Amino acid sequence: MSTDTSKDAAAPGSSPAGTTRATIAARFERLPLSRWHVTVRLIVGVVTFFEAFDQLLIAYALPELRDEWQLSTGDATAVLTVGSAGMLVGALLSGRLADRYGRVKVIAYCVAASGLVSLALTACTSLTPFLALRFVQGLAIGGEVPVAAAFISEITRSFKRGRFVLLYELVFPAGLTIGALVAAWVVPAAGWRVMFAVAAVPGLLAFLVQRKVPESPRWLAERGRLAEADAVMTEIEAKVSAATANITRQPAAGTTQAATRAPMVRPAGKTSSYSRTKRPRLKLRVISLMKAAATGTTPPARRPRPAGRPWRRTGRGARRGRYPWRTTTPLTCSSSAPVRSG
Repeated sequence: MSTDTSKDAAAPGSSPAGTTRATIAARFERLPLSRWHVTVRLIVGVVTFFEAFDQLLIAYALPELRDEWQLSTGDATAVLTVGSAGMLVGALLSGRLADRYGRVKVIAYCVAASGLVSLALTACTSLTPFLALRFVQGLAIGGEVPVAAAFISEITRSFKRGRFVLLYELVFPAGLTIGALVAAWVVPAAGWRVMFAVAAVPGLLAFLVQRKVPESPRWLAERGRLAEADAVMTEIEAKVSAATANITRQPAAGTTQAATRAPMVRPAGKTSSYSRTKRPRLKLRVISLMKAAATGTTPPARRPRPAGRPWRRTGRGARRGRYPWRTTTPLTCSSSAPVRSG
């Protein structure tokens, strides 16, 4: 009985030779930070910015809503909290949706839903439909923020990933601040309906997200869609290469992520000069200062440097081989130069 493997090789979703989840991750690790990363972060950050903008508008629309609809204290509390309840539910559900349908799709659908709901809120004439729409908007806002953060972390290599994601996370409090300033000016001048109509305009960013932001190759690889992951990864590498002209070749078949990161790992038994010398002394100094502050005593004086201790160059430059020498005598102000030995 013969076995035909040509159909399996041409089947949709089949991966090119050597493409695995490990190689996709390794190829991301080899990408330097470039204009492409900043552009994607900017697009997703703008989406998150306006989601935060929509979240805080209700606080400035509430005084007019209370006068227009004669809201009681309980009704006003419900208006303020229903959006937060929707955000909680949306955050719990969005992870499963993003794992099943993709990060970019969930982000785009959430920002589109938030814009449409903001437009629908302008037509509300009573409390009940307003509360229902605010809950739906909370679902969209709560669903977008964690998925967007996960997507930003997935398209960034591990080196300085925390800093890169943190800069993205700053857009949410920035959106809260700008939303407060704009609402404080627009709501008294034009009314709360105009404010929600303005907040509906960023819903058009859903088209920009779908067109400019690729799906996460890591997610595609996790779902077994290795051919699509390889195609998206090749496109990303081409854009980064055009922006930086500093990209290495793709890893060979069987190359793991740990192997590609081997040059970044410190050799066994080696520690930095800071962790070996400065950090323990700093800890002891902080502890002694805290004990002195708690007991009301005078902190002990710092231990003087021993006289005649050989001077040597340490630090990052010494570890990189910039200063390979170590002096055998301390530095003095005399005319004779210190003797240096290799």
